[in-house]
Amino acid sequence: MKIAVTGIGGYIGGWVRSVFPARGHLIMGQDRVHVPGTSYPVFDLADAEARREWLTSRHPDVVVHLAALYGRVWGETDLISTVDANAGITAELARDCQRLGIPLMFLSSSEVYGRVARDLVTPTSPLDPLNMYGLSKKWGEEACLLYARDGLVIARLNMPYGPPKDQPLPGERPHTSGVPGLVGYNVLHSMTWEATHGLPLTVHEGTTRCLTWVGDAVTGLAQIIESGQAGIFNVCRNDDHRPVSDLARLVLDITGSSSEVMTVPPPAGVTPRKSLDNTELLRLGWRPAVDLDAGIKRCWEFFSRFDPDGKWHG
Repeated sequence: MKIAVTGIGGYIGGWVRSVFPARGHLIMGQDRVHVPGTSYPVFDLADAEARREWLTSRHPDVVVHLAALYGRVWGETDLISTVDANAGITAELARDCQRLGIPLMFLSSSEVYGRVARDLVTPTSPLDPLNMYGLSKKWGEEACLLYARDGLVIARLNMPYGPPKDQPLPGERPHTSGVPGLVGYNVLHSMTWEATHGLPLTVHEGTTRCLTWVGDAVTGLAQIIESGQAGIFNVCRNDDHRPVSDLARLVLDITGSSSEVMTVPPPAGVTPRKSLDNTELLRLGWRPAVDLDAGIKRCWEFFSRFDPDGKWHG
């Protein structure tokens, strides 16, 4: 299939560039910045003329919309930009897809469930987001349902983890470095980096997570597209829930670190537990291939290569 992918240079986009072609798909991407080693066009999706020219000239079988301002913490630092990127531009793209007759896959997030995710949530569960990132993704979903309902797939990712496909430049401190901060925070990535350098591992009290290897999640996206089915899918595991305190101890065991584990109350906007029913994905034959121990070891191999300041040393 010919698949047009927005935000191809991002974290999920890097894995799409690896997984989808291996399954026989032709990827036609775009991003706001140049993706090293590729010739994908560079333009902002807010540029209506460039966006429409890209879609009409490529004639894709489906559009996969990855481009977004990502993350619960980042979403609170710039509310307007988060809404513009995750809802406004999504609405424009969805309307373009409808006019051109191109099915759309919208990458959403488990953050749309918010406080209801502590119990098992299905794709039809009510949405009650706790932060602007989740709310903007909810609005993005609604915009897609309004403007591009025919053939629409909404894929809600939950806790994907694993190294990015693109290595940083020497001395670079990218948002994927593992340093806890405003952008790109991922609890497992940060834990492996902190453990490497003897820094304390921070655990939110009473929180539980079920993590999914990013390559497995992206394989799930490919299987949904290949099935030809429309609808809403939770793209994640739901069979290996771990208290975050146990994740911290597992990281210490695997890395051999003597770092301290610090337990603190969870900040506002953090869901204590996320339990997402992935039955529809399992019916397509999807099964996770990378277990947590193996995934943490692969994370350690990558994130340990950032120095104590979070800069890549290769």
